[in-house]
Order: sequence, then C-alpha cells, then structure tokens
Amino acid sequence: MPLFIAFAAGCQAEVELAPSWDTTAWICGWTAEVNSAEGAFLERRPYRTPACIDAVMKDFDVDEHSFLVADQLANPYVLLGNDDAVWNTRLGGLLWAAWALHTTDLGTLETVWQSDLIDPTVLSSIEETTVSLHSPNIQSALYDWVTSTVSQTQAAGPTREAMASFHTGTRTLVVRDVMYGFAGSALLVHEIRHDVGAGHIRCSFDAASYCDDGPDGSYGFQLAVLEIARQRTTDPIFAAQLLHQIEGISQRVQ
Repeated sequence: MPLFIAFAAGCQAEVELAPSWDTTAWICGWTAEVNSAEGAFLERRPYRTPACIDAVMKDFDVDEHSFLVADQLANPYVLLGNDDAVWNTRLGGLLWAAWALHTTDLGTLETVWQSDLIDPTVLSSIEETTVSLHSPNIQSALYDWVTSTVSQTQAAGPTREAMASFHTGTRTLVVRDVMYGFAGSALLVHEIRHDVGAGHIRCSFDAASYCDDGPDGSYGFQLAVLEIARQRTTDPIFAAQLLHQIEGISQRVQ
C-alpha cells in the first residue's frame, strides 16, 4: 500500500512516498556513517558500480539525455573513474549531493539538540516523515521524501539563475550547476520544500536577492539540515564548513 504524507502542517501538497533508501543502500553498499569533511564534502568517488549509479538515477528520475548533452558526457558511468573534470559537471554534482544526503549521519529525532536554527515547525515536519516511513534515521526520511517528490530531474544550460530550481507544477528538479557534497544535499532539501508552495520574497537588505518570509520555508529547511549535521559531526573541519554554510543562509530567513 502506498504511503502518503502532506509534508508539514497546513495546506500543502500530498506526496506519495516510495521509499528507496534501503534498496539503494543495498545496491550501493552504503551505510549512514559519514560525518566528516573528508566524506561529506571532499569524497567525490563513492560510486563503485554501474548498478549503483543506475539506482540513484532511478531514485531521482534523471533525464539522462539532458545531462549527457549539457555536460558533454559519453555516458553516466564515466563517473566511476577518477577524473575531477567529470565530477565537476551537473550530473556529477547531483550524484555527489545524492550520495551525501543518503549517507551523512544525521542521527534520529532523539539526538537533535534544541537550536534557534531549527524551527519547531520544521522539526515537526521531519518527525512526521520519519514516523510515516518508519525510518531508522533522519537522513533516510529526507532522502525518501526528496526522491518521492521529484517526478523528473533535468539538466539546464548555464545561466545566471540559481544553482538549482524546482518546478512545482510538474515536480521537476532542474540542475544548472554543480552541487558540492553535503551543501548540495541541503540544497536538494531546500528545493523540494518548494513543493508545498513555500516561495521566496525579495530580501529587505538586498532587493536583488531572495529570502524567506518566516523560518519554515525552503531556507529554514536548508538551515535545519545543515545544523543537524553540525550537531552530529565530531570533525572540527566539517563543523566549520557547515557553520560557514549556516552563516551565509541564516540571513535569508527574515
């Protein structure tokens, strides 16, 4: 029987949840143990088999042709190699961010500390999802929520627009630039949060920039994910990288 959830309280989109975290973990041989800078931000070669790449691309309903054309790649399996140039592509960044979201240790709801950076509404939304999915941990709930919400993931040409965007009508995730490690994972959560109608407003401090009018929008979810990871890590370098991300994003919540 399919699972449905209206992610967070209020008038929001109902999503049919199709859990894939466990299956992908088995195919790829991944475990939720990453909590260091070396793993979440620097490791770009976590894919060891074509089957693993296929599994994640299926999870995100990747439009393979659009990525191969935009990135000028012969096939997705070139990501099994050690060429940095290949990883610095849209597809490489997407798979990098997907792996970090899947494997970064975010713990359970019981391990989250109270923090001004985690709005109670956001935490309630995460709790609702973990309960609905019977998820053993936060990262599996977020991974399944993100992949269940996306109907298709496409590559777009380089523009001055955001690194990624989410089209709510078609539930299409559009990737325009490289998503870097766990920072990209938090960005995926940000974009998928738009599915519930959480749009942006112009920032009070810069009319050319976008912010959220409240703590439970896309930037609020992005902040929460970064803060949960910061609480879990024992690596001071990873913690500093996460804090840098948090400081840049927190001003976007007004």
